[in-house]
Amino acid sequence: MINLILPFLYSLLVGSAWSAGTGKKFSDSLAPAFMMHILLLLLSGMVFRNLSVGFYGGIAAAALTILFFLWKNRAGINKQAAIDYVRDTLGNGILLFIFFYLFCFVTNAGKYFGFWDEFSHWGLFLKESLRSDQLYCMSPAVHTHRDYVPAVTLFEVIWCRLCGVFREADAYRAIQMFMYALMMPMFNRVREKKAKAAAVFLVLLVPMIFQIYDAFWFYHSIYCDYAVGVLVFYCAFEIWKARKITAYHVFVLSLSLTVMVCAKMTAMACLPMILLLYVMKRLADPERRSYGRKRFVAYLPLVAVPVGVWFAFNRFVDVYVPNTGHRQSYDSLRLSSVLEVFGSAENSSIPYLETVRRTFLRDLFTRNVLLNGSYAVALGFIFVLFLILMQRQKERQSRTAVCLAGVWTLFCGIGYALLMYFLYATAFPEGEAVRLASYERYMDSFLVTVIYLLIAVYYESETWKRHRKGFYVIVLALAADLFFLHINTFSQMLPGNLRHEEETTAPFREPAMRVAEHTEEDARIFYVIRGDNYWHLIHYLYYCSPRPYGGGNIGPAMNENDSTFQHLTIEEFKEAVGQCDYFFCGELVWTFMEAYRDAF
Repeated sequence: MINLILPFLYSLLVGSAWSAGTGKKFSDSLAPAFMMHILLLLLSGMVFRNLSVGFYGGIAAAALTILFFLWKNRAGINKQAAIDYVRDTLGNGILLFIFFYLFCFVTNAGKYFGFWDEFSHWGLFLKESLRSDQLYCMSPAVHTHRDYVPAVTLFEVIWCRLCGVFREADAYRAIQMFMYALMMPMFNRVREKKAKAAAVFLVLLVPMIFQIYDAFWFYHSIYCDYAVGVLVFYCAFEIWKARKITAYHVFVLSLSLTVMVCAKMTAMACLPMILLLYVMKRLADPERRSYGRKRFVAYLPLVAVPVGVWFAFNRFVDVYVPNTGHRQSYDSLRLSSVLEVFGSAENSSIPYLETVRRTFLRDLFTRNVLLNGSYAVALGFIFVLFLILMQRQKERQSRTAVCLAGVWTLFCGIGYALLMYFLYATAFPEGEAVRLASYERYMDSFLVTVIYLLIAVYYESETWKRHRKGFYVIVLALAADLFFLHINTFSQMLPGNLRHEEETTAPFREPAMRVAEHTEEDARIFYVIRGDNYWHLIHYLYYCSPRPYGGGNIGPAMNENDSTFQHLTIEEFKEAVGQCDYFFCGELVWTFMEAYRDAF
């Protein structure tokens, strides 16, 4: 029950504290409160080499804020005033938060990690941060991409520490609740219960339309691609909806932009997109002439804070993770690469540039990303919807606002595509670049942003009030389409108990956990798993961490399709095993025994 009660009380505490300190509604306070605590953990990890300082410090700061608020207002608080405050300020959003919270708790019951990257790095980031109480880049454990930025993982650390015992299901709950908190402000304009219920139902359905091969599993993944899309949406929505950018808006935007660029390596490229929206917003403002030079200086934090924190973290990482210059790292990127990638392929030092260029251009129009539609088609369709919505506005100011969102969507959608082409050409190994590995997940990140922005703009424009019945029909039609034509998309929403995940993951999970239970934390392990062993190996890596390990598919090939074998000589085998403390065999097949029985 701890994993149900404590995260719930924590969310109420920090959200209410932010609301008390700023006077904002609870629905607008939960997301910045979460993000502030993330940054506290990040700074405590960098300054004190310890995450507990930020964890307990953030909770203490929230509690003291509420106590100070009560003490400051002790003379003016009476029973009716307290009731009005709870109803008007805190009450706006708490019921919605409770719904999302219980929804996340139920749908993630009994779930286990199921994707490669969750075992190779995303899950290991969380596990090592919890085990060592430090930023995972400081961990000596064997895992890839230790230089990745840690923002979303740090919120998972907060959530899982509140739960007392680490469960993979709680990691799913953490990342989902974080994203729901970011989306809660869009419901503020919807007062009618039926309309709000339909809007919430639509938000729950949106992740389903991305669930195709190698794309999002929103309800069953801790990949950060979807979270980055939601973070970009939150930042864009905060700028778009503001009547006038105040000091508070600058503060919240600086905070959210910092978390955004620290959520995933590619998110830094989204910072210019948000700044472009601010410039467009200012140019569209009829009172822009009243803004002076001081106004521009006030917005320097939007650049200085996120970029400064990002650079500080990367300098911190350099102490613990060598600058190898390898691909899939910013170490390999140079400004000169821009001219090379977008210039003639014949004069490029990248031998496969022409292949990447041809494949990327083709896939922009043909490769399925969104309900079996391509990125270009989806982007164009969303832009057309913005134009239709703009034409439905009666007031000039509303038309301008909707047009602003639509034009920004089109420009940034094209820019994002160019960015991803550049990254495939410069930051990926050749094997992944030529086949555009994980293309669906990367391209969908921006589509997530603009779909939620379209929904938010639709409600802010109040067009929905004139077309309630039509909107309900659209939502029901989408649900019917997903259920009858994409039934597998709903399986990820089912609790793990109903999906029998404990039984289906046991053959991979339990052997690795037994090895971890019977060996010391610093033990060196060598294990042999013959045949198609990828899933076994990645489970050993995750569940046995931080133990150094070696081995794999040792011995001659078992058949002509066996591509993972390592046919070591007896001396090489003895030397490799002799460097370890424990030796395990997953299966003693005759090909292995014939080759190495003399070694024993």
